[in-house]
Amino acid sequence: MVYWIAASMAAVLATLGLLFVPDRSGRSRAAEDGPALRPATWPRVSLIVPVAGIADCTEASLRSLLDQDYPTFEILWVTRDAKDDAVSLLRRLMREREESAAPPVRLVKSGPASRCGQKNRNLLAGVAAAAADTEVFVFADSTHEARPDWLRSLVAPISFGRTAVATGYHHILPARATLPLLGRAVTVLALYRLQECRHITQPWGGNTAIARALFERLKVADTWAGNVVDDVSLAMLLRQAGLRATPVREACLTSPLTDQDCSAWTRWLTRQWLYLKFCFPGSWAAAGVLLAVLAALIALAGRQVLVLAAGGGASLLNFVSLAFLAGLAGIGLSLRRFHPRPGPVPYWLAAVAAAVFVAIWSHFRTWRAHEIRWKGVRYTVGAKGRVISVH
Repeated sequence: MVYWIAASMAAVLATLGLLFVPDRSGRSRAAEDGPALRPATWPRVSLIVPVAGIADCTEASLRSLLDQDYPTFEILWVTRDAKDDAVSLLRRLMREREESAAPPVRLVKSGPASRCGQKNRNLLAGVAAAAADTEVFVFADSTHEARPDWLRSLVAPISFGRTAVATGYHHILPARATLPLLGRAVTVLALYRLQECRHITQPWGGNTAIARALFERLKVADTWAGNVVDDVSLAMLLRQAGLRATPVREACLTSPLTDQDCSAWTRWLTRQWLYLKFCFPGSWAAAGVLLAVLAALIALAGRQVLVLAAGGGASLLNFVSLAFLAGLAGIGLSLRRFHPRPGPVPYWLAAVAAAVFVAIWSHFRTWRAHEIRWKGVRYTVGAKGRVISVH
């Protein structure tokens, strides 16, 4: 039995190590060739940004999108209606830009969603309002800050004809080293690292570019019009077409986070698991099996290490358990080097441990769930993310 447990621990460590430890930091060819590309060859872009409410970072994030060093693009800010808290901010920013030559900015109102997620409704309104000569749609959120070269970096692989879908991700920048803030940063970093595994890369709705021709060929708008989620449903369409999104590390965004408790962290992660469950049930189930095995092994290893610390005597299982926990800590430290602001090592390791258990608990909460709650709206969801009802 001890040898089976040891083999299981080794297999889990190997799996986690392959997913999170390798440094896939080689700059993309598109990023290397980008500066040599003549501006006239860059495709015209419509940058569509759904906005709902105002967060602490909203204004800085929107300004960073306005200040992109890209030759031909327009921005469409989309709100549900004129009553949204963000409308006054958007109009003020638009007035400030009136004397500037570029980029042109428009405010679009989508109306309330009745058959899909509200974000999907906003995105579709932005797509419908985009300029007729737009060649690439770029979708971004209103709570992430971008470097001036972000848009060029994201669109470059499409400009070179190397892909029709490019996606970046983001880093959470916690305002202070608290467990919920650092834990959320660890969770997002883990997802970021998974994004860089090209065989499992999925487009992320807060940072994705797609050629308009492919968007229309896949009939993405038809899917979004009845779906609860934008990016995971797009990933579903890409998989059905035998296509993959190309990850672009150079297009990384940053997300300042000043306030977060464990409850909000868990609710957010539960939604991510639910999106996966509805659109990719096989991947959701496989992740659940891995998490269940990981939870069981951590519980067993923790118990054995406590026995060893209490003077229970040395045994092979005790030392194997100690090595397993040390291996998990090593993977957590390896993950730390990929974050721009990881904080002190002890806090980071505590956040890694918390992130594991929040991931397990959040996944467990999705086992019997058929609804998603977001911003005061409850969506009843069926197979493949199809919205059955909105309340």
